[in-house]
Amino acid sequence: MKFNLQGIEFDMKGELDPRGLMGQADVQPFFNQVSVYAKVKTDETQERIDELKEKVDARCPVFTLFKAVGIPIETTWEKA
Repeated sequence: MKFNLQGIEFDMKGELDPRGLMGQADVQPFFNQVSVYAKVKTDETQERIDELKEKVDARCPVFTLFKAVGIPIETTWEKA
């Protein structure tokens, strides 16, 4: 896919219960939800940005790992 990418910034947040990290057996020690916001510097349209997002989501090892284990991921990609 050809895409005029001039830059990209990510803001990522994850929600988790720290009790799981401290070893409390009845609390999961991983993220409950993850949100990703990307600001894409480009002269491409929002439709093309959405196409790029779909391709990145399908190939990103972190994104696909979170999806595979059922962690909800909210993603927003917008033109900078």
